[in-house]
Amino acid sequence: MLIVVAALASGEDSAPVPAPDEEPVADGGSAPSDEPAPADEPVRDEPVGDATADDDPSPPAGQGTPAVAGLGDTVADGAFAFTVTALECGEQSVGPDLLKEEAQGQFCLLDLEVTNIGNQAQLLATDAQYLVDRSGREFSVDDLATMALEPDSLVFAEQINPGNSFTGTLVFDVPPDAEIARAQLHDSLLSDGVEVDVGGSESD
Repeated sequence: MLIVVAALASGEDSAPVPAPDEEPVADGGSAPSDEPAPADEPVRDEPVGDATADDDPSPPAGQGTPAVAGLGDTVADGAFAFTVTALECGEQSVGPDLLKEEAQGQFCLLDLEVTNIGNQAQLLATDAQYLVDRSGREFSVDDLATMALEPDSLVFAEQINPGNSFTGTLVFDVPPDAEIARAQLHDSLLSDGVEVDVGGSESD
């Protein structure tokens, strides 16, 4: 009897006594954390860029389309600076009787000044100068008509020294219906060239 009573007393003493504030944990669960749950972070409104600021195709102030050179303006290509002073179309012939040249269509006379702004002498190549009409057709210089117009000035063989200028007239034989829009001028056959708006002159 004493042995049985002692064994029962020993089993009661080994049973765990729950703490007053501790709640029993269910099997398979986890003990609750003493740390408070983190508060939900506020949703930040992302700034929306001004679509019109980046998508606006307008050029910045003061940066418009560059002006096209016109009559009286000086434009440079390579070693030459060109100034076109006049364009006259509608001539049927040029030159004195003995040297007269008849136009296949009509003659256009381009008055210009060419200044050598380079460091060495350079030949003015007439075969590198053109007139362009509103249809995009390109017309070259008529050297015989140019020589007939100014027999004393061999413009097609004019050598211009640095700092010097040449003033003369180039003659172009163009169709009667051509409306000349611009002159295309080069310091050589291989240069990029410059363009001058000559006003779209029509035949007389």
